[in-house]
Amino acid sequence: MTASARLSSDFSGGLSQGNHRERVVKILAQKTNVDFRMASRRADANKLRAAFNGPTQTAISTKASRALGVSPRQIIYWMQCENDMPSWAVKAVDMYLSAVEKAADRIAGGQ
Repeated sequence: MTASARLSSDFSGGLSQGNHRERVVKILAQKTNVDFRMASRRADANKLRAAFNGPTQTAISTKASRALGVSPRQIIYWMQCENDMPSWAVKAVDMYLSAVEKAADRIAGGQ
C-alpha cells in the first residue's frame, strides 16, 4: 500500500510541477509578445513622425492621412500606439522615407 500511495503522490507532484512550468512559459511568451508588439508600434509611430514631420500630432495625421488614404484619426491611433499599422501602410511609409533619402543624397551630391 505504501508503494501505491507513494506512486500517486509522485505523479501528482510531477503534474503540478509541470503545470507550473507551463504557466511560467505562457507568462513569458505573453510578456515577450506584448513587449515585441509595443516595440513594433513605437517604431511604426516614429516612422510616421519622421516621414510626415509636423509641429503637432494633428498636423502629422493630416499629412499622413492624405498620403496613405486613411482617416486622420486612424493615424493618431497608430502614433499613440493603440493599434497596429497594417503591413501595407508600413511599406508605404518605408518607401516614402527611402525616396526622400535618395532625393536628399542627390541634392547633397552623393550620387
